[in-house]
Amino acid sequence: MNKTFHRAIALLVAFSSLSAALPVSTADKHLQLLARDVASGEGIQLPQGANLKFSLFAEGTQNYTCDSTTHMWTNVGALAHLSNSTLEYDPSKLVGFHYFTEQDGVLSPEWDLSLSEPYDENGNHVIAKKISQYASPDGPENVPWLLVQGIEGDLAKFVTRIITKGGVPRQPNCDPSQSDYLTVPYTSLYMFFD
Repeated sequence: MNKTFHRAIALLVAFSSLSAALPVSTADKHLQLLARDVASGEGIQLPQGANLKFSLFAEGTQNYTCDSTTHMWTNVGALAHLSNSTLEYDPSKLVGFHYFTEQDGVLSPEWDLSLSEPYDENGNHVIAKKISQYASPDGPENVPWLLVQGIEGDLAKFVTRIITKGGVPRQPNCDPSQSDYLTVPYTSLYMFFD
């Protein structure tokens, strides 16, 4: 058997914990899509040897500014609560936040679990850079699935954003004289890998 097939099987095992939290048809659909995409070389491609550490549910906003030249909404990051409940926000299980921070003049995604115990300055956060993105299989109204690689912090070497809901402006065009900032609610599952 080839390495791609082994990775597909490993992903099925890693993501099988989602089955208990999602409606059967949704869990099955996403597991099948992930396995198919890995097996065919499409979609999110985790580096060989990446091991799932944990996953967190995110609920927040994708944030946009109106580009005065193109009159199009431009994504300028996100702000979300992270909880260790699966696929629904529970304030009692809040462990941290996801937001964007400036890194060498570029906005970079950061996951900050400073509310979790025990606190470790390096082990409770990761700042990352995007490696790849994949259109949400649930439609263009949902932000893409992502694979990012950690560039600072020890929380994870890789993070995926999957099972996204919302986060995309209803209209791509904007009028800066009317509004120059837009927040669009979204949810997703972030999975953290060593």
